[in-house]
Amino acid sequence: MTRLLARLPAAALGAALMMAGCSTALGPQGPWGVSVDVATYHRSGTPPALAGQKTAVIAQGEQAASLEFNRVRERLDEELTRAGAVVVGKPAAAAIGVTLSASVSAPMVHVHTDEYRRTVLYNEMLYPTLWPGTNYSFGFSPLGYRHQGWREPSAYGAYPYRYQRHTYTETLHDITVRLRVYDMKRLGRRSPANELPDAEVVASLRSASPSLEEALPVLIRAALSAYPGVDGQHRSIEVPPLPAPDRTLEPRPASEQFAPPTQGQPGQPARSAAGPGAPRPTR
Repeated sequence: MTRLLARLPAAALGAALMMAGCSTALGPQGPWGVSVDVATYHRSGTPPALAGQKTAVIAQGEQAASLEFNRVRERLDEELTRAGAVVVGKPAAAAIGVTLSASVSAPMVHVHTDEYRRTVLYNEMLYPTLWPGTNYSFGFSPLGYRHQGWREPSAYGAYPYRYQRHTYTETLHDITVRLRVYDMKRLGRRSPANELPDAEVVASLRSASPSLEEALPVLIRAALSAYPGVDGQHRSIEVPPLPAPDRTLEPRPASEQFAPPTQGQPGQPARSAAGPGAPRPTR
């Protein structure tokens, strides 16, 4: 999906991907969901409402022949229906047209430093430092290697302890979707790529994963939840964890599909020899 979006020119990106609801599909969501930053903009007056209106997702450029985009369309159709819209397949039959563009920022590396206090071990009191008289220690002892750290001058008093620092890096990406809504009566037969939308919703989140496929459900859900909003308003929306994908139609493992039938039951469905009640081999 990233390659498909990257090949589109900037103007086409804005009106390209159709919207399907964005949810927190960023791997395991946990019980708290995901926080999404959302901004809403209006062209003039009150933007068209989605509830009860015939709405179509408009594919442009390479999206029209993309199986990848077709999956995005299906998800967007579900979220539009959830918002109360009547989804139709042809833009000519719709009162509202919707387009979606998406982008992923370059990786941003953040450095974090945590300082914590720990108790000084017995061997450290016997071999306190290579440089006595200072409050910085880094050295070796007969019982092993001692990490560097900072301690107070009274570190070896009644309650000896040592300050240590732990530094780690984190790579993050800003993922953004732009949902654009068009009044099809005003748009007529013109392409939305060269027209100002009647409303626009920008939803973004920061993730350790650059995957658009994972982030799109979260972002679209947040964008449609905020629509139409107030012109120029920025706010944060908590998207609750989405239900897990329906896996009831997934094929069973081959060991279960092609297991030989149980002896003495010809014509019956195959049952795995390792299943419940299967006789155990004798030695």
